[in-house]
Amino acid sequence: MSHQYVVAHNFTQVQPEMLEKIITLQRERHERGKFVISYIGTVRFYEMDMKLIKLFANDERFVLEYIGSGASGLKSYCEDNHICNVNLVNEFSQDKTFEFYINTDFINNLYGYGSKYLDFALSNRLYHAVQLGIPILVCKNTYMAEIVEKYKVGFVFDFDEPGIKERLINYYHNNIDDIIKNNAVTFLSKVLHDNTLYEQMILRFVNDTNMH
Repeated sequence: MSHQYVVAHNFTQVQPEMLEKIITLQRERHERGKFVISYIGTVRFYEMDMKLIKLFANDERFVLEYIGSGASGLKSYCEDNHICNVNLVNEFSQDKTFEFYINTDFINNLYGYGSKYLDFALSNRLYHAVQLGIPILVCKNTYMAEIVEKYKVGFVFDFDEPGIKERLINYYHNNIDDIIKNNAVTFLSKVLHDNTLYEQMILRFVNDTNMH
């Protein structure tokens, strides 16, 4: 028996005025040479989070933000290591999610890899990223990395790569215009196409079931 599979994408539509605010504030920050990397959602991958914080610790070019339940779990690590470029917000209303993205240059989706849960998941942050034209950071050896590289909507982050921070800055300057204008639009078109196919398959299944 042959089976046909289609991906059902789960994403929330972003208002156009939100994108305009993001682009304006990004330009202002970059004139000051500052980049904001934001993790927005439940904070629970503390080992990976602390690894990233250590790498960017007190680098004046970057600000790391962890926004969501569990963020306070990183407070003692930052205080014990005198790290000053990390902002922590422990709770927020879900309807405020996109407001936090206004101040974001990179969306942090660095969970790690090596398990089915991590390796094959498509995060909601991917859909936020492409709608807002914000590059997403993902771990190597994951399905997210395949998508990001194929559609050129983000950066595959390797913690062990020398000069990774400089390459990240160069990547942004060289790619952000294409991400906003072209690459994200291409991926979103695929998302809408896949969801249309999914809806059609569900309708066919329901109709076939009712006929028997």
